[in-house]
Amino acid sequence: MYATTTASGEPVLYKINATTGQAQRVGVLGGSASNAVIHNGKYIHSYAANGEYFLGSYDLATGQKTAKKIEGYDIGSGVGGDLVVDKDGYLWFASNGSGAIAQMNPDTAEVIRVIPIKNADGKTIDGGVRGISFLPNGQM
Repeated sequence: MYATTTASGEPVLYKINATTGQAQRVGVLGGSASNAVIHNGKYIHSYAANGEYFLGSYDLATGQKTAKKIEGYDIGSGVGGDLVVDKDGYLWFASNGSGAIAQMNPDTAEVIRVIPIKNADGKTIDGGVRGISFLPNGQM
C-alpha cells in the first residue's frame, strides 16, 4: 500500500505496511498526486502544475520519474478523482467536478475518449463521478 503527503512541503511517496501501519519513505514525486494507481511496478498519478495537468509515473524499483502533459481533455473540471487500469492497460479516471469518465493512454497521456454519465432520465449527472472500478469480467 502506498500513500503521498505534502506535509513537508514536497510530494513524498510512502510505502505503508498494512499490518503495522509503519510508513517508509520511498521518494519524492514530480507533483502532488490528486489520484493514483500502481500498474506494472509504477506509481502512476495525475497532478497540476502551473495551470496544466500532467500524468506522472514513479518506478517503484528504480525511482525513475516521468511526466507527460495530459492532452485531449477539457481540464476545466480537473482530473482529481478515481484512477483505475483496465485489462488492456488503459487508464480510466473520473473527475471531481464533471459527470463523466475518461479513458487515457498511459504511454502518451492522451485522452482517448470521454463518456458522460447519465441518469435513467437521460440527463447528465451534475457534479463529480466517483467510485469507478472494474468487475472480474472486465465490465466497469
